[in-house]
Amino acid sequence: MQKQRSLLALILVLVITAIILLVQFPIRLGLDLQGGAQLTIQINTTEEITEITAEQLDAVKTVIEGRVNALGVSESVVQTVGKDQLLVQLPGVNDPQQAERVLGGTAQLDFLNQKIGTEAQLQVEQQVLQQLQLNQEVLRNNGDGDAIAENQAAINRSNQAILELFESSGLTGKNLQDARPQ
Repeated sequence: MQKQRSLLALILVLVITAIILLVQFPIRLGLDLQGGAQLTIQINTTEEITEITAEQLDAVKTVIEGRVNALGVSESVVQTVGKDQLLVQLPGVNDPQQAERVLGGTAQLDFLNQKIGTEAQLQVEQQVLQQLQLNQEVLRNNGDGDAIAENQAAINRSNQAILELFESSGLTGKNLQDARPQ
């Protein structure tokens, strides 16, 4: 009898502990249960690049990961599939078309010259942008969607203001033969 009570008490303690753990550490649902978007990005060759190397695929993957981070999606997955594809899983993303626009855009490298006499204005604009980016991080942690969208619009305006302090130099990424980070 005493053995049964001890066993019952142990089971009760284990059940209560399990409930507390489930409340404290909720189960993270996968893409199939939570909902979200899954995109497969096909990397195409061009006249200049006739074959996709593993290094180029890794560089594209790094760019896509940066764009996914800019979307503010947590628990995302970016992985290579084959020699010329990337699989991107975005849990909780309700608008796959917007995700596709952000992720599928073509990156373009342009070298710009700063306009003469805009040094002080550039410093001010960079400080404003830095503050907006800090605010964005706080807003993402709070989860206020409207405030995040409004702050993102302000970041876009600030980036545009900084861009207007520069002018084209006529040099683009097409002029590069090979580049690597140091």
